[in-house]
Amino acid sequence: MLIYLDSSIICSNFFMQGPTFDLMKKIGTIVISQIVFDEVCNKYREGLLEYQKKVRNGLEAANAMLSSPIENPLTSERLENECRKYSDFLEKFVIESGLTIPEPYPTIPHDIVVKRALLRKRPFKDDGSTGYRDFLVWMSCINIAKTYAQEEIHFVSNNVKDFSDQKNKELLHPDLVADLCDAGISEVRFHYWNSANRFISEYAGKIANAIENRAAMISAIMADESSFLIPITDYICSIYGTDLSKWNVYVPGDNPILQKTIDNIGTQIEEFEDVDDCYYIDVIYECIGIVESSIYRDELHEYEQEFDIEVISSNGNMIRINTSLGLKIWMKVKMKKSNKSISSIELVEIEDYYCPFCD
Repeated sequence: MLIYLDSSIICSNFFMQGPTFDLMKKIGTIVISQIVFDEVCNKYREGLLEYQKKVRNGLEAANAMLSSPIENPLTSERLENECRKYSDFLEKFVIESGLTIPEPYPTIPHDIVVKRALLRKRPFKDDGSTGYRDFLVWMSCINIAKTYAQEEIHFVSNNVKDFSDQKNKELLHPDLVADLCDAGISEVRFHYWNSANRFISEYAGKIANAIENRAAMISAIMADESSFLIPITDYICSIYGTDLSKWNVYVPGDNPILQKTIDNIGTQIEEFEDVDDCYYIDVIYECIGIVESSIYRDELHEYEQEFDIEVISSNGNMIRINTSLGLKIWMKVKMKKSNKSISSIELVEIEDYYCPFCD
């Protein structure tokens, strides 16, 4: 889920602190386009300039009554430094949100912009002379929706004059709905919110509750040793003897056979779906695996430099070895809701990975 914020939302809380933004970050990825980034930084500067003026005027009045005048703490140098720090904060926020850079300015031919302004299509105003920056904000949102075609898009803006239907402020303006249609973006996955509070109360809060309920259910399943952890361990034992040559596991030599696993490093639930009367669970079992394979004797020294190897038998120029390595075993588990019992387990993938517990 991508949450595209207009500058009006960010400017109401420049550092995006508090429960509203915490909830947004919890349920999705906050997206800030370059045009919004620049608008917000400019608004931040304008706000500081306004406060600088107010402080200066206030100090002038106060200093007229004081024996020792007070200097203005919000100097021009301090103001510029704060603006740089805020820009750095916003850039870091974009990176940490999951997008490495802000969505760039949309490339739109001038004739299209002029034609839209002449036709008075939103977000251009009725006089057709203002609305250019809002149009860039909107087209950036369109581009994001097209780029991330599998994601839900939530466009949040307080600017109801330019983006909302004038008959119903909670709906997107018909001109903008037409843009979505022209871009092939389904209204099923594109949602407009005319305030952050409405987004939280009508949508985000419910999603967050669902996430918390899902997390609680996963924790309960993970804590159930007899119904979940033991059957998973038993299944792992049942695949001993599996030929690993068809799986994504790199070990020395030929005919790699999984002999056993030791030291369960962790069992994780990766995906969890609640369907009808069953839970469908994607499980990752991380462990140290012991894999038997055959190599030529003259290859032993080379492989010993890279792997933890034990020679178990030899026959002329061929030797059998056991290799210890980290394994991730992916499974699809079907669990009945009624009695929390596992009805089936399917092996999905086995892959090796760097294991810090292996020699």
